[in-house]
Formats: sequence, C-alpha cells, structure tokens
Amino acid sequence: MARSRCYRLPMAAIAAALALVFPACREAAPPFLGLVKPEDHVWLRGKRVFIDPGHGGSGSRDYFRVGPGGITEEKANLEVALALQGMLVRSGAVVAMSRSVDTAVPMEERIAMAERFSPDLLLSIHHNATVRTGDSVQYPSVLFWGSRGVNPASHDLALLVLEQLERVTESKGGVFSDYAIFSETGTRILRMTKELCPGIIGEGGFLSDELHSRRLRDHHYIEDEAVAYFLAVSRYVQWGIPRGEVVVSCGVDTRCAQENCLSTRNPVVAIRVFSGNSNAGIDEGSLKITMDGVPVGSRKLCIDMFAVEYGRELYPGTHRFRFCFRNLRGQSSMLHHALVSVPPVQGDYKRLLETGRRLSSGAATARNGLFMLLSASSLAPADPRGDEVLWLIAGAFSRIGERAMANHYRERVYYFYPQSRYGAAIAGSIMRERGLFFPADHYGKAVPVRGDHDFCRGCGTTRP
Repeated sequence: MARSRCYRLPMAAIAAALALVFPACREAAPPFLGLVKPEDHVWLRGKRVFIDPGHGGSGSRDYFRVGPGGITEEKANLEVALALQGMLVRSGAVVAMSRSVDTAVPMEERIAMAERFSPDLLLSIHHNATVRTGDSVQYPSVLFWGSRGVNPASHDLALLVLEQLERVTESKGGVFSDYAIFSETGTRILRMTKELCPGIIGEGGFLSDELHSRRLRDHHYIEDEAVAYFLAVSRYVQWGIPRGEVVVSCGVDTRCAQENCLSTRNPVVAIRVFSGNSNAGIDEGSLKITMDGVPVGSRKLCIDMFAVEYGRELYPGTHRFRFCFRNLRGQSSMLHHALVSVPPVQGDYKRLLETGRRLSSGAATARNGLFMLLSASSLAPADPRGDEVLWLIAGAFSRIGERAMANHYRERVYYFYPQSRYGAAIAGSIMRERGLFFPADHYGKAVPVRGDHDFCRGCGTTRP
C-alpha cells in the first residue's frame, strides 16, 4: 500500500537505521537522520522481491499462533508484508506476494509463485511464539537455508535483516540455519527456492510475549517493522548481488546426450564475474573454485574474467565447476555451478579407470589420477564396479590432503552401495561417527555456459 507520509522508527533505532539511505561501506555508517523516503533508494528500481507473509487463514484454530490480546501471527505477518510491499513499490522495486489477505495458501503454491516470479530476493515474514509464556521470551531471529558455506548470499542477507530487527525490537537476536529448527530438511519455502535467489525467514519477535503482542497491535509499530525489512533489503541491493557465469573458448553443443558438450578437450574455461554494483571487480582472494569437488586455482585474465587451472586436459565425461566469491563491498555471491561434458570414444572408460588407478596411487601423480577416476565415475555411476571407483577416489582425495572429501566418498560407498565389500570395511567407524545420517551434495545455483572462441575480446567491459 502506498503511503503519503515518511515512515517513523522507534527512538532506540534512530541513531543508526537511516545509515542505509546513503551509500556506505560495510565498515562505516553515516549519521541517522530520522526519516525514510523509499523514493530515495533508487538502486531498488527494477529489483524483484518476493514477499511471503507466513501462514494464513488458521488463526481461529491454531492457538499457538494467537498472542495475548488476540493478535494472530497471520494478521501481524500480513500487515508487515503489506506495509513493506508499499515501500518497495514506491522505491521502484517489482514486488510479488504469496498472499494479500488472511487466507490459507498451500506451500506448493507459494513455491510455484516464487519460481514463476523469478525474484532477486525472497523474504518470508513471520513472528515467533513459545510455550514458555512465563519466561518473557522476546528476541528476533532470522533463518536461512543450509549453512554459511553452501548458502553465503542468504547468510549475508540474514545478517542485515537481523541488524534491523534488533533495532526495531530493541532486543538481541540471532541468525540460524533453518536446520537448527527443522533438522531433517530445513524449511520447505527456503529449501525449495534455494537455487532461485538469496532468501530468508524473518521472525520479528515473539507474539507470545505480552509486551510484544501489544506492539504488534499498534499500526505504527507494524510500519516500523516493515521499515526494518525495507532498510535491510535496500542496503543488500545497494552493496550488490554478485553473480557469475562460465565461458569456454570453444563451441558448446547443447543438443548432445550429455550436458554442454565441448568441441575440444583442452579449452580455456573461465569464470566471468559480475559485482552487482557500479564498482567492477571482486575480492580476488575470495574466489573459490572446484572442479568435480577438487579445489583448483585460477589465473586472472582481466578485471572480471578468471581462467580455471584444471590441468592439461578435460577428460571424457561430465565435469562440474562450482564457485563463489565476494564483491568489493564484501557481499557474497550465491554458490554457483555449471556442467560441461567431453564426449567419450570407445575405450575411454577403460583407459581412465586403469590409468587413473595407477596415477592415483602415487603422491606426485595422485591429483591427475583423481581427475581421471572422477571422469570415469561420471561415465558409469551405476556400473557394478562403481563402488570400487568411489573407493579409489576416496584414497586419491586423501593423498592430496582433502580429508573431508575423502571421508565424503567413503561414506558414499557405505550408504549408496550397501552390498559393497569396501563399505563393510568401514561400517563400524561410520556408524560411530555418523549413525543414521547419510551424505548429500548441494551444488548451488546453475549458471549458463557460453561458448566464445574470442571471449577475451570484451574482457573487462562487462557490467552488472
């Protein structure tokens, strides 16, 4: 809803919150002036924000979501979301809502709406509650999917949202993985949209707390909470939403049986980065790249292009490049991944397996042998000898000093090949260390692979 007046913050927040109105580095903030004008946040123009007011339509029968005085979480969530929508629209952002009235919307429909909208950011707005009503539990919290390592962009967004919610609620809270609350899968809204964009669930305090319940019945406080989200989104966008893509110096066939088939086995594979703001370039030390799970280095071609140092040859099979980085404002990209493939010819699988086995056994040649074994595994993941290949891969990872990946592949042998003789050899140690849990991969957001025989022609000229 559009407003004709500026938005007020509580006095405890006035000293800092409007630092976000003006361009600022993460390390320093200008004085807070006391007013927020959405129209001044010009960097929000055209940005797409999906707002999910949590729950809906169940307050009359779900007494856990009813606070003292009769305020329901559904109502508070929706009022904050509508006020936030109005501010974002005034700033020029494009906004979609999963609901705009107090009605139940199935989670599958909310997720489908977000996917169709293809947002830059996702905010799911909630308020907490506890059965410990006698303990005066009151603090804000922000959830993001997964972990900081696999979801760094959402973690960055969560920190900014928490900072603003702490100011408006005048209480200290925390940022948590959603696995801290839902230990099996995390939250469904964040899990199913984790590859779309950075996303968070904001819990703006506890409606089960009597004082906070009274606040949530006050229209001005609802606006203050919406301002908290608005300022966090504004600063996040202003600092930039970094992204990247993969560019190769050869043709890419997208119609072959494998994904993104390359026309040569030794192309230049480069990561092209976009800072997301007006300052080109990234924090080069933050660029982390793996190929098939093996950390690889990079060579700077220009301000926004980095060649991947994968070795002399991309072996036949499918290869997954994963990468992430931070821009010069310290803002993290999402974890990105891209697949490229080298079509095999007769005898390639046998050659990769036999030569990879031999090379992976020596300390000096283990890395090259590991790449060959990983390529062989990609060509025949369900081969009767698949467990043996994974066992060899685990040993090669161990020899190059990647103990975490070595253990990951040993666990894959145990959990995914239950009849394997190798799994039986480590069953005792795995059951002691992992119990009933099993390993899973998170690859991140899929990004384009572009073929360009002369991609350095425009090197350094890309824009956010």
